[in-house]
Amino acid sequence: MEDTRTTFLTALGNWLGSNRLIVLAGALTTLFGLIISANNVAPVVFKMLDLPDCLSYATVYRLPWSSIKNEGGGSWREYPWDGTVVAFEFREFQRTRDSIDLLNLTPRAEVPDWQTMLVRLPVCGGTAEWTTSNPEHWVPLGELRRD
Repeated sequence: MEDTRTTFLTALGNWLGSNRLIVLAGALTTLFGLIISANNVAPVVFKMLDLPDCLSYATVYRLPWSSIKNEGGGSWREYPWDGTVVAFEFREFQRTRDSIDLLNLTPRAEVPDWQTMLVRLPVCGGTAEWTTSNPEHWVPLGELRRD
């Protein structure tokens, strides 16, 4: 029995040594396969863990004319670029992997139903939207980026 095992290991070692190119090709194929499958698996794992595709939620989102900051406790405030005064206040309504919905708390003369106004921030950046209608009809607000 011992001789058979030694013979097999010796034969395997001899074969691997004489066929290095085949062994290298097999190893590279396996490595590339693992890399490609990891790219396909990552979104599924993020979804299972309820994480956004960008791995985290930002505390500051920037619009072309202002920034919207998470002040803690579900409170969000929009500041103009100079950062001096709070322009608008919001309360976080809901949060998903893809977006954060904010309920407007600031009266707005130009928006008749300001009490029902929602602003949707895409978690990983993109086009922010807003709505006041029921059923919801989202209107583009502006391009948003994470800080």
